[in-house]
Amino acid sequence: MLHDWLRPGYDYLLEGKISSLWREIDASPIGPDLARYLTGAGELGFSQRVRTATGSQAPARLLIQTGHRLHQLTEAGLDEFADACRMRQHRTGKGWHHYKAALVNTHLVLSTSASCPNRPAAAAPGTSRSASTASLRRSPRR
Repeated sequence: MLHDWLRPGYDYLLEGKISSLWREIDASPIGPDLARYLTGAGELGFSQRVRTATGSQAPARLLIQTGHRLHQLTEAGLDEFADACRMRQHRTGKGWHHYKAALVNTHLVLSTSASCPNRPAAAAPGTSRSASTASLRRSPRR
């Protein structure tokens, strides 16, 4: 998965931890992307713990499933991930608050960090959140 050979689907990626992620990331093609994400999150003041937790919960899974690099992630990709989380909650009854928080943080890092060029658009004029971030509020928490 970390070497762009598999795209297992969000059903699989949302069911558990990617336990080998931080041990194997440096040797994988997504290693530099996650390093840029961690740098961007650090620039925004996120603690090391929040950066690594968020990095493994949302951007790593997005990079694995889409096959894109960090600068290629889009609002539509974030929305697809959120939809997969909602479907998982509906199917299993398991909440997705940690994934939701990770997606919001990911959007923030991608839309504001200088470490993430070609980032998704920031909030539309006159709004405080982008469509992607706003869509994360629609699902009730369990």
